[in-house]
Amino acid sequence: MTVTTLPASHGAVQGRGRMARVVLGPEREPRWARPALWGVLGLAFALYAWALSGMANEYYSAAILSGTKSWKAFFFGALDSGSFITVDKPPFALWVMGLSARIFGFGTWSMLLPQAVAGVVTVALVHSAVRRSLPPKGRAPRTRRRCSRRW
Repeated sequence: MTVTTLPASHGAVQGRGRMARVVLGPEREPRWARPALWGVLGLAFALYAWALSGMANEYYSAAILSGTKSWKAFFFGALDSGSFITVDKPPFALWVMGLSARIFGFGTWSMLLPQAVAGVVTVALVHSAVRRSLPPKGRAPRTRRRCSRRW
């Protein structure tokens, strides 16, 4: 009787798990690409959050403070809790900061940290857009062929 042993990878596709794909990226990418992206995103967050202090703009900070006290002032972007005076921009521009201030309490970090996170998300989106627009490794970029016929 002959016994044949097959390699461990025979019949089953070996791939990275979900967590490994998040941290290291898919197998078709170089091993350094995803950790480098995480490093760039960490650096972007550190630079965005470097000097968050004070109340930024006191005018909009007052609208956020009144939004933490009254839902009506929150939805209309009012400077006072009675919703008598509104700010000069659409109220949804203050909603993210207002929700963060309602959850974590009114302060510098609860008001300005969502903007730093939005900056980091923007860096990730730009990376994704540029990566998708470039050709895969080893392929030449697509070019338009011009017709050599004369009509």
